[in-house]
Amino acid sequence: MAWQRRLAWPAVWWPVLVTGFFQTTVNFGATTMAVAGGGAGRASVLVFTMPFWTLLIAWPVLNERVRGARWFAVAFAFAGLVLVVAPWHWQGGLASKLWAVLSGFGWAAGPSPPSTTKRKHRSTCSTSWRGRWWSA
Repeated sequence: MAWQRRLAWPAVWWPVLVTGFFQTTVNFGATTMAVAGGGAGRASVLVFTMPFWTLLIAWPVLNERVRGARWFAVAFAFAGLVLVVAPWHWQGGLASKLWAVLSGFGWAAGPSPPSTTKRKHRSTCSTSWRGRWWSA
């Protein structure tokens, strides 16, 4: 679009603002708090609870459901997460772990608003405006 000398403005601004809030403010802010309060290794694993949050958000927001044999994949993924995180062996405070899980939620919640609107522009337009708006 830059070589054509035209700027593609988003047709609707609320998805850009909501996405920017969740993906930039919540995700990065909570990740920073999680790493500052605890170990980076455990925080990185807990941030990757994002796919589970995506499943929970996609059902009411996007009307998408997991069906059939895909539940086995979800169950295996959850079992793997429990084995890696080992909640029976937690050391340290709970706050950093909750920050990391909140970061995963922010990461998952960010793409949902643009998916619910019918945009005239491609998603790169919405993403670029989100980055421009929130990094200023």
